[in-house]
Order: sequence, then C-alpha cells, then structure tokens
Amino acid sequence: MTRKPSSKSRYIQIEVTFVVTLKSKFEFTEDFFEIYKEISLHLNTWPYLREFVNQATARMNVPSLTLPLYKA
Repeated sequence: MTRKPSSKSRYIQIEVTFVVTLKSKFEFTEDFFEIYKEISLHLNTWPYLREFVNQATARMNVPSLTLPLYKA
C-alpha cells in the first residue's frame, strides 16, 4: 500500500547536535549560562545550523533547503 503525500507528511528529517565551547579569562556563573541560553545561544548557533541544513540537503540530491535568517 502506498501512501499519498500530504501537506502533513514529512519529506525529510535532519537531526544534528552542535557543541558550543565558550572561553574566557573569567569564570562563568550559572546566572550567565541562564541568560546566555535564553538570549545569545540561538543567535550564535543559527548560522551554523543554516549552513549545515543547506549543505546536507544539497548533498542528498534533494532540493537544497535554506532556513530563514534568525530574527531576534
């Protein structure tokens, strides 16, 4: 039995994990990380995710997907 494509069906699923390393002369506090993960983390990692998704889909021989720019 073949399933008909619908707007709700998934064409492709990509999973990726990034490791973010922060370096400073000063010790990071828990408060810093709470603020960082809510405000800066997405802004700093989004370009890497966009590039990864674009390049991965291009290599899969499917139409390459470009994620939108991150809007803070």
